[in-house]
Amino acid sequence: MFSDRTLTISQEELLARQKRVLDSVSAKGGRAYLTFSSLSIFYLTGFYFISTERPACLVLAPGDNSFLYVPRLEVEHGELALVSEVVTYPEYPGKEHPMELLARALEERELTSLPLVAESKGYGSSMGYRGPTIDEVLPALEIEIDTELVEGLRMVKSPGEIELIKESVRWGNYAHTLLQDYCAPGR
Repeated sequence: MFSDRTLTISQEELLARQKRVLDSVSAKGGRAYLTFSSLSIFYLTGFYFISTERPACLVLAPGDNSFLYVPRLEVEHGELALVSEVVTYPEYPGKEHPMELLARALEERELTSLPLVAESKGYGSSMGYRGPTIDEVLPALEIEIDTELVEGLRMVKSPGEIELIKESVRWGNYAHTLLQDYCAPGR
């Protein structure tokens, strides 16, 4: 019953996803893509986190300019993501707001001179995050919001994703078989 199947999306597929996003951004005249969504970040890099009061962001840009922006707490975990660099900030709330530090990171990489495409204007969480949006910390930045770019890519499943779905179904079926075998009324 145990399988030797691959249980992850390959780096090649993650890079192809990133390329599709950057091609779309380029076609819109944009320089980079920003997302604060944990699902989109996972889909594009393999890095998953639970949205808390600590903001996180993925910046996809051509060349070696892509980076994952996370709190210091996540640096080792973030280094497993498929990005060129992990940029961190100290604990939040801190002396300087993380969105101000993100703005500085974008400026240092010269990613604010051309329009950016973003999934949203800022980070959101129901767990206590309060703060400005990216257009509030970079008022001169041109941002086009495209809430459906990554979502549209996620709708069409790749062969690798289909294999993972099949593997998940196998394990779900196995778990239910064990449940049926070991459960009885009154036990």
